[in-house]
Amino acid sequence: MPVTVDGHDLHLMLDTGDSLTMLSEKAVQQWHIPQSGRTSSASVGMAGGSLRSDADVTSVTIGGVTIPVDHLTVNSWNGSDGLLGLDILGKYDLDIDGPNRTLGLYPAHCVAVPPWSPATLVVGTSKTLWIHNRWLEMPIEIDGVPGMGIVDTGSSYTTIRAPMMRKLGLTEADLAGDKHFTTHVTAGADPQVYAHKFHTIRLGPVTAHDVAIEVYPGEPPALGGGLRAPGILVGQDLLRNRHVWFSWSTGRLYL
Repeated sequence: MPVTVDGHDLHLMLDTGDSLTMLSEKAVQQWHIPQSGRTSSASVGMAGGSLRSDADVTSVTIGGVTIPVDHLTVNSWNGSDGLLGLDILGKYDLDIDGPNRTLGLYPAHCVAVPPWSPATLVVGTSKTLWIHNRWLEMPIEIDGVPGMGIVDTGSSYTTIRAPMMRKLGLTEADLAGDKHFTTHVTAGADPQVYAHKFHTIRLGPVTAHDVAIEVYPGEPPALGGGLRAPGILVGQDLLRNRHVWFSWSTGRLYL
């Protein structure tokens, strides 16, 4: 999506799975955005974390709304000019219209329910994760086994990790015949994942059959304070054609 950073017109990916807004190293170099080393940030991704000097910027403008910032994280992300994360998105309630590819920003507590219908209330939030990372968790059921995952608009595919594998009784031997590949992540080493097909996936009012999703046998990285990153990421393969309402002010999510 088009975003202006200190007067530079960039394209950032909307990423509700990342706690920090970040710029790619390529964009920082192309636009000569300074990195004084005054501040540094650690980004935690699917496979771990990394620490880098931040970009010295003062504002981010989205659709005419200018948001003051002190700095932005820099990462090796190679998809777009960067990612628009929850440090900025979490200040608003979001109306993400997947079919029409539009984003609406609403001040917190501005409206009680989505400004469209019908809309199904899917979930509130896990308060602990919400306080620490502003993630909204939602229930997901895979082949009849319930779990909780975060909605990650920056992920092309839904991904499960070791904790959900154990709940499903899925072993690495079960993955031996699946297609596997290396996927690029925003932090840590790029991991090997498997495309494993499940019979049924239920996500609120959405039911999908015979769907292959990514399986990463590794454990979620530690976040500090005894917390770990979520074991399930709900990606665009299940959500790109849906209308989604995120309300961080109330801890609610509608589809």
